[in-house]
Amino acid sequence: MNKELLVKSQADFATVGEQISHELAAKMVKDHHDTHSVDESNSYYIGKNIIDQMLAQPGCVGIRFFDAINEAGKKTLVYVGIDSKGKRMSE
Repeated sequence: MNKELLVKSQADFATVGEQISHELAAKMVKDHHDTHSVDESNSYYIGKNIIDQMLAQPGCVGIRFFDAINEAGKKTLVYVGIDSKGKRMSE
């Protein structure tokens, strides 16, 4: 499946991803928590308004997430819109 997603993502970034069941999502999160320490297992919340704002940028077909460290030294995410070639909208 990963190879399939890689090929698909190179062709059409807007179609990358798939819907999964709540049960599979819960199992995947539990497996991650079981494999990593508490410090490495975090969740992040992004509000609908900022997602809508990002996707409303002309030419935006998706969002890329980057691991980051915030001003307080805590692990977080930085997210940017991407165009149909997978390039960051800020480039």
